[in-house]
Amino acid sequence: MYKKLLLMLLTILVSISFVGCQTEVNIGYTGVYDENGSNTDKVLRTVGSWTKTGFANHFHGGGDAGPLIIFGIEGLVQYVRTTDEFYYLLAESIVHNDDGTSLVTIREDAKWFNGDPVVAIDILSYYILNTTDLTRYVYNMEVLDTNNNGVIDDDKELLITWKSWREPTDYAKTMLIALDTKNGSVQYKEFKEYIDYLIDLVDSIDTVVTEDNDYGETRFGKVLGDKAQLLYDKYNEFRAHRPDHYIGNGAYMLESYSENQMVLVKNPYYYNYDEVKFERLEFQQYSSTNQIYADLASGNLDYVDGLFTPEIMESLLSSNENLVSYKYYDQGTVGMYYDLEKPIWDSDLVREAFQYIFDRDEITQAGNAYAITSWKSMMVMSNVEARQYLSAEAYNQITNYSYNQEKAAELLIEAGWSKTDGKWYNEDGDLVELNIGFQDIFTKPAQAVQSQLENFGITVSLKNGGDWTTWFGNAKLEDSPYDCVVAFTELNTYGTHPGGSMKHFFDTLQAHVLHLDIDDNGTPGTEDDEWSIEVDLLDGTGSVRIADLYRNIYTYNDADLQKYTSAIVVGFSQYNYGIQFYENIAGSIFDLSTVGGLPLVDRFTVDRNITYIPEPLDSAFVDVAKTNIYFTQAGPYIRGEFYPRS
Repeated sequence: MYKKLLLMLLTILVSISFVGCQTEVNIGYTGVYDENGSNTDKVLRTVGSWTKTGFANHFHGGGDAGPLIIFGIEGLVQYVRTTDEFYYLLAESIVHNDDGTSLVTIREDAKWFNGDPVVAIDILSYYILNTTDLTRYVYNMEVLDTNNNGVIDDDKELLITWKSWREPTDYAKTMLIALDTKNGSVQYKEFKEYIDYLIDLVDSIDTVVTEDNDYGETRFGKVLGDKAQLLYDKYNEFRAHRPDHYIGNGAYMLESYSENQMVLVKNPYYYNYDEVKFERLEFQQYSSTNQIYADLASGNLDYVDGLFTPEIMESLLSSNENLVSYKYYDQGTVGMYYDLEKPIWDSDLVREAFQYIFDRDEITQAGNAYAITSWKSMMVMSNVEARQYLSAEAYNQITNYSYNQEKAAELLIEAGWSKTDGKWYNEDGDLVELNIGFQDIFTKPAQAVQSQLENFGITVSLKNGGDWTTWFGNAKLEDSPYDCVVAFTELNTYGTHPGGSMKHFFDTLQAHVLHLDIDDNGTPGTEDDEWSIEVDLLDGTGSVRIADLYRNIYTYNDADLQKYTSAIVVGFSQYNYGIQFYENIAGSIFDLSTVGGLPLVDRFTVDRNITYIPEPLDSAFVDVAKTNIYFTQAGPYIRGEFYPRS
């Protein structure tokens, strides 16, 4: 799942280079946007990605169904990435009670693709199968027999009981529910044999979860222990199950697909059917970015998630007078960070020196011309999130570095390094040589880093790790072939909350590449089997392990959340374990003649290459962010906010 999310994000990131003749651009949109357009077929044509060799007929069955998952499977609640918005989907309501429970009520008119009602035990089925962020905070789930008929297969209410020793705030409870975007993907009626087995399995376990043993696999108030393997085995059987139709409940269902094209049509059972304005969604899977460019220019695509170089955007706008390009923050920062197992990074002075070596503006231009240069060190979350979640006083404590190679040289010499014949040697007199790992999509910034380091006197070998799986597999090896990497230093794909960035950083990616030290007492799954790095609390009351703060991050109220988030971000930045080069900017491109409801009309009538990037507190921030389907999923389309201009 993470790989898929990252690939989606990377389609946003890449600045694509094309060569072509430039013509004079008609900058502003000259049409009347509130009048009818040309989309009489009410079709949205866009780019998609799915397993070309075929995918299974349910979400967890193997194979990536891509657009069908985004538009065909709903969860209880949807959040808009980068914003504080929640939209209730399958859930009609969620009430957080004072007794540590939350009552989830499923929409009366929510149905599966075959017309069966979506019921509470469908949601429970998802959670007894899956370990998620939410299950780590939940003590129990139960379907309420609201129909008073002695069975729970047709009831619509699910009661969640939270762990008393780790109860999230009400906002965080909703966020944790929303993070599981597909918790409505398991129909109990179809998978009954697996779900009933697991319910009985959990009921048979004697060991109850307490604060003292809450570090291993748990489910619904029980510690799985040696029964965990039975759950995994049954989960694999569930994945291998083959229904006779695709199990979904969203606004669109599959009409057809091939290796290169997928067509989705409106689901006649969808509860919000009348508000869904596009009749068909047509997705094309491309093997060449040049073909995407050509189809945009010729009016064969209505929406593309991505950014092009300014030169290519100018050419596109010239070729197609109906195109508009939006830009927005994507909660990610690109930079360079280190394998701390390599002795070169042991010295605080060396790590500080590297902050001053680079002309970061030049690297930004190479990587993403619309991005915003950062002069900070690696700090767990992107600048836009730090500005949002830290107090102003704390944010101002994060050091801003500069391009100052004289300062870098002074620090390296103080660390015992020396420079002879234009080359740097370490404190042992060895020539300094760096192996820098990167993925294909970071080729240009990696090349810029190599050029600047070699001009400074440090020999560099670039090692292209290829796709994300290969690169990450190499980067996290105990004896990694990389001394450092050019990659996302921070990224948040896990929700509008500081815990999202921290999950990505400490659980998913960066900490593993950094090879942070672990407090390991030989008992995996205990509280000691966690990152040992410490930070100072900013109020001067002492130091604390980041793991101790992060483990409970969703339980903190507003004041404590800001306090502990500030301590983690400011404290981690002071280690200089990496360098931020630029705060990434994502983009969306639409055809104005076919898609209605788009934001910033007053801006695209002046310039269709909109460079205005709203800050989180700006009124337009939400409107622009929701133009990206990987931020909002199907949201604006199922609510009719975006519609065909017909």
